[in-house]
Amino acid sequence: MTQLSNGCRLCPRQCGADRSGGTPGYCGVAEPGIYAARAALHIWEEPCISGETGSGAVFFSGCPLRCVYCQNYSIARAQVGKPISVERLAEIFLELQQQKAANINLVTPTHYTPQIIEAVTLARTKGLSIPIVYNCGGYESVETLRSLEGIVDIYLTDFKYMQSEPAERYSRVPIRFCVTCFCGGGRIDRWWAAQISSLASRWACRSAALWWSLRPFWKLTLFTIRWLYRMSVSM
Repeated sequence: MTQLSNGCRLCPRQCGADRSGGTPGYCGVAEPGIYAARAALHIWEEPCISGETGSGAVFFSGCPLRCVYCQNYSIARAQVGKPISVERLAEIFLELQQQKAANINLVTPTHYTPQIIEAVTLARTKGLSIPIVYNCGGYESVETLRSLEGIVDIYLTDFKYMQSEPAERYSRVPIRFCVTCFCGGGRIDRWWAAQISSLASRWACRSAALWWSLRPFWKLTLFTIRWLYRMSVSM
């Protein structure tokens, strides 16, 4: 967990928080352990992810983005969730597989990447065989993504913005990082499913996002356009 022991550098915010010493990062999580808000079969993802039996979703507490319109606001702000160990997380993966989950769906996993790698590795030694989905907000560092090679099978990422002003206003991030999953210094050679959820509601912006994404990944990417905003919260 070197990205935690020397100050957290797991997401592009590079906040450097001493999470192992009890200082919360921008994600809102202080401990180096894992906080999970929910783990269950989930049938409300994209059809290709949920399949016929449901996706084995694990919702992690905290978030590097913390967008003001988040549909899971209390989870993203680490206001709900219980601590679990790496060993318990591995057990949860196996339990979801036993429930016929189509995959293991890691929801907002970025700030738990080292622990998730340990848990998946452990679970696979005990029989975990279904695909691993990395379900993130699209605000990722290349180093963190590369550490997941051999661990993650499917990347399900939001494509939130094509304009700087809404990115900075609603998520407090510069636009150049909002598409890190796709172009942050090198392609991650895996199967992608992109969720177009641009807050800039003009169709031209959404069309631009779709066109831009299709250029390098059109043979590997499935898209879903969704409307999942909570707009009652101010920054």
